[in-house]
Amino acid sequence: MTIQSGDLVVVTYEDREFTAIVIDPNGLGEGEPSVGFGFRMAERHIGLAQPTLTKRVIQIAGGEAFETPAGKTFKVIQIHGADGNNYKVIEVADWVELSMDQWH
Repeated sequence: MTIQSGDLVVVTYEDREFTAIVIDPNGLGEGEPSVGFGFRMAERHIGLAQPTLTKRVIQIAGGEAFETPAGKTFKVIQIHGADGNNYKVIEVADWVELSMDQWH
């Protein structure tokens, strides 16, 4: 089975399963996909409300970024999912850093 951009996959981390979306099938090396969470996925997995996340998206040269309350920015990627939905996605590694930021 070939993994493609937009495929929904299950990622296991510390004995928990998370639904993620493939950003780039070879993003971490040949056959090693980079994956991300869409805002609805993040709400379900890390507890930050989707409307709170959406209002923090800003326009930058070349696309969109998510700006944290501390002023850090993370690239937002638009992906059409294999399930027919459109997603605003941030890479999983960025979500880990983002979730540690101060939310006021």
